[in-house]
Amino acid sequence: MTAIMHRHQLDPITGQCIRCGTINFSLYKKYRFPKVPSQVRSYYDPVGKSALLESYAGIYHARGPKAHSSSEARATVRQMLQRYPILMVSFTYCPFCTKLAEKLDNERIQFKKWEIDRKPNNTKIMDEISKMSGIRTAPQMFVKGRFIGDGSKTTKMLENGTFHKLIGRSNDLYITRAKDLVTSFLEQYPILMMSLTYCPCCKNLKQKLDKARIPFYKWEVDTLPNKGEVINELGKLSGIKTAPQMFVAGQFVGDGSTTTDMIATGELQNIIRATVG
Repeated sequence: MTAIMHRHQLDPITGQCIRCGTINFSLYKKYRFPKVPSQVRSYYDPVGKSALLESYAGIYHARGPKAHSSSEARATVRQMLQRYPILMVSFTYCPFCTKLAEKLDNERIQFKKWEIDRKPNNTKIMDEISKMSGIRTAPQMFVKGRFIGDGSKTTKMLENGTFHKLIGRSNDLYITRAKDLVTSFLEQYPILMMSLTYCPCCKNLKQKLDKARIPFYKWEVDTLPNKGEVINELGKLSGIKTAPQMFVAGQFVGDGSTTTDMIATGELQNIIRATVG
């Protein structure tokens, strides 16, 4: 069966052929939909779909994303800075943000992690934040409403104790002697895993503990400036200076491989039930 070809007679307003009903979409777009996004226009076959496409365009513009003004973003930023004295601007996918958050947690510093990429007006929020910080990267640290630095600068401030002075408390993790610090952590955390941030064996043991649903605290001692002294003090209790090291109720129970075997046999769980509860 051969298709019959003919010259289209187009209505200049609708762009539709008077003889066969075919729509010249370039004309239809020009006269009827000057603002409809391309993804909306291409969603339907335009042939014979004029009414459907027109109604869909109306729905898009009626229910489309609401524009957020700069004043709304400015008010949001001001509210967050007033509400949280220690605020970290973050992105959900940012590894540097995750690393800085872990360092703050290790320092037992209470802070708010504000992941602005979850906000619908995140671009305007970043515009307002960058006016205060001068950068558009993350993380960004604010203390008492004032920008103090990005990830690397904040890390250095944590290491030399400047951050602790800024928030109004002593850097107790650094001024405390290593022996007292180890004793304090073992008392505070009944199930403690000594770890190093770069250690693959530590990550493997963490996965085993998580899979067995054993609650524990991961103490990454290499984040401390006196890490050598702390490792020596832990070595006096465990007899080793490698990582990871597992402690339950203040007592050393094993290294990475030993603890993994204990998890598999259920021995570690029995020790925790008997000593910690």
